[in-house]
Amino acid sequence: MMLFFGSNQTKAQNDTISESKINVKYTDKGFAFSTADNKYLLHIESRLQFRFATPNDQNPLTFDDFHEGKQTTFKINRARLKIGGHAYKPWLKYYFEYELSQGNLLDFRIMIERWDFF
Repeated sequence: MMLFFGSNQTKAQNDTISESKINVKYTDKGFAFSTADNKYLLHIESRLQFRFATPNDQNPLTFDDFHEGKQTTFKINRARLKIGGHAYKPWLKYYFEYELSQGNLLDFRIMIERWDFF
């Protein structure tokens, strides 16, 4: 990839992103994006929980409850986004989990794991 600066487009410089390759793979934690020098790692994972109920979304207690207002319900109970990895050094890790359907931050951590005795 080439970048052009100024009004004269004859000068070109190499883009730094093309020099440092970004590796993308699918793991048990979702998609993983990492740099070739292993300074940065990003895991992206999502989890969805659906609920489908018919004829209605409640527990029928009597025989008449089965025949009242036949409605079909489809809901997303949980929609979570999990992001984690490390930045700058492999021992400086981060993780957060966000509930998309309710807009709640469930977990946020920054971990420094440089020495085993900590």
